[in-house]
Amino acid sequence: NVELAMLFIPTSSDKGGEVTHNFFKDLAGKNELKFIDLTSEFKKYTAEQLFLIPENGHPSRFGYSIIANVVEEYLQEVDTYRSPKTYAERPELFGDLRPNANEVMDEHSVLVYRMITNRQGLRMNSDLEFPKKKQRILFLGDSFTFGSYVPNEHTFVGELTKRIPEKEMANAGKWGFTIVDEATLFADRAKYMEPDIVIIQVLENDIYGMLSTKLRA
Repeated sequence: NVELAMLFIPTSSDKGGEVTHNFFKDLAGKNELKFIDLTSEFKKYTAEQLFLIPENGHPSRFGYSIIANVVEEYLQEVDTYRSPKTYAERPELFGDLRPNANEVMDEHSVLVYRMITNRQGLRMNSDLEFPKKKQRILFLGDSFTFGSYVPNEHTFVGELTKRIPEKEMANAGKWGFTIVDEATLFADRAKYMEPDIVIIQVLENDIYGMLSTKLRA
């Protein structure tokens, strides 16, 4: 009962990155999903502009703004979609972060940032309300969706929240998440947000994450 899309963020220009890109593009096509591809847009800029190089490989504020540009175009395509799905009961937590957090994250000495979460365990400055009054977009992903090393407002989800206040953006990303983690979170808790649009963000290393999951099983 939701519109599902796959967001691919390239982190490499080598052959391995191209293979992974093609894998996810084909996967989205086979399942008739919208494939939101940052590859061509990222090629317009240097790695130093897009990422926190040399300190880290996560996107910079500029990089997140470019991601937001492309996602915003997709959201215009599905502007009128509303899911009819509702739940009579729902859990207190929708995300996998500690609720009601407001703390300085200093795991990297020169990339210190503030993380704020709502009471529902999502990286948001406000709580989700029910019944919902706006089109609700749920973002599932790893640290690139969570927005490591930038404050809430400068993640790409935060950027979209500022740009499109008539829509409601729910950031359920968490560092270290794999596709399996994201699927489990959605099935167990995140679906109760009653999203209209679900965007699952993938990276080249998600292939390795799936492999390691299979090996552990």
